[in-house]
Amino acid sequence: MKMNNKKVKLSNKLLVNYVIIIILLILFSVTIFFGYIIFKFFNESPMIILDDNEYEIVLKGNEDINKIIEYGGFYEIIDDNLTIIYEENSSLKDGYEYTLVEFLKIIVSGKRKNYNTTIKFDLETDNMVIIGLPDDIQNIGLTDGDLNEAKLRNLKQKVGVFVIGLFIMVSVLLYSKITSRTFVKPLTDLLKSIDKMKEGDYSVRTEIKDSIQEIVEVKKAFNHMAEKIQDESELKNKSEQVRKQMILDISHDLKNPLTSIQGYSEFLIKNDNVSNEKRLEMLNIINRNSVRANNLIKELFEYSKLQSEEYKIKFEMNDICEFLRELIAIFIPQFEEKQFEYDFSIPDREILVSFDKKQLDRAISNIINNAIKYNNIGTKLLIYLVDSENDIIIIIKDNGKGIPKEMKSEIFKPFIRGDESRNSKTGGTGLGLAIAENIIERHKGIITLNDTDTGCEFEIKIPRKYKNNK
Repeated sequence: MKMNNKKVKLSNKLLVNYVIIIILLILFSVTIFFGYIIFKFFNESPMIILDDNEYEIVLKGNEDINKIIEYGGFYEIIDDNLTIIYEENSSLKDGYEYTLVEFLKIIVSGKRKNYNTTIKFDLETDNMVIIGLPDDIQNIGLTDGDLNEAKLRNLKQKVGVFVIGLFIMVSVLLYSKITSRTFVKPLTDLLKSIDKMKEGDYSVRTEIKDSIQEIVEVKKAFNHMAEKIQDESELKNKSEQVRKQMILDISHDLKNPLTSIQGYSEFLIKNDNVSNEKRLEMLNIINRNSVRANNLIKELFEYSKLQSEEYKIKFEMNDICEFLRELIAIFIPQFEEKQFEYDFSIPDREILVSFDKKQLDRAISNIINNAIKYNNIGTKLLIYLVDSENDIIIIIKDNGKGIPKEMKSEIFKPFIRGDESRNSKTGGTGLGLAIAENIIERHKGIITLNDTDTGCEFEIKIPRKYKNNK
């Protein structure tokens, strides 16, 4: 006997189920409609009921309202925003707005402090009435006829609710029975494989046997995913460690400025007799730390943006020589302020290179800013460009403090600093070089920190033309 391996599309299976569920929904809607008519009919004559420990309270004219008030009770009319629009003898006044939690507690428990409560819904106005009687009230003088009528109405309502609930339960069970053979079995097999993978067994492969095409495709996709996860588990663990370290570093770097801001601001709030001079000094400290925290957040945003695969560099052919001259000119006042001895060697001719002006400006500026921030007065700074056949090379070199040799291999990682004390003195975020490296790599280039006897020498090499290797 030949096996029938023809695969059925999931859409065809679902079509049958959809037809059945539509029929069930029609029946359910009709039941709800008639249930609504029944509930509305039996709630047209509201009254007060008290039956041992279980009771229902609703309004029936001024006589019953007076009884509620006479026995120390209260009532509140609530709109659909849970706001009291009218009340009588309530501790909460007009305009009070219940929170959703407060309102749900009253519905579920039937209690409010020292009161038994119930809620009446007005289907015409969308308003509600909360009625409360003191805990110690056992009877408010209703006639036996009133009580019997209310009990009968209450019983009919409960029967109606029970019938609707039973119908919903049967519908759900029926639909579950119809769909279980199609979905539950293969999904159960898949979940077993997922559980094994959650326990760390990346060698697991699911062997779902099903004739539905989409489920077979799910099986193939899962097995491919498991294989890929198995191959990349070590890389994942390493990335997780980097992520945890970044969180610790971010928390550490934000803690000091935020603590300072909080401390000085609280002091100013609590002390009115601070002199103007002292107040200005504290406000300056708050401002500096706000700028510091803001800079870190902006750098984090920029770093995260560059990490995203969706972020695209905008490549255009530009004169790299003119670009460098314009960039360096911006920093001249800062060089002069720190009395740097600077020299630049940039060819006079036009050299066209494919790059993103905004992003490359940011990368090179981060390196120059580091040289300005972390070096002493009188440092020598050299920036020059070397033109080769396929690449251009930008050298940024100084004879300043330099970076310890043991940290040179780590210096392009986030939150790595050559001197931890620099952060508090200069407001550095520890992300500048990490951002620079990301930008250069997006240009298919390389940035390195060369070995030198003194200072730092950064070398940036990017191709003349952008080559998309994807």
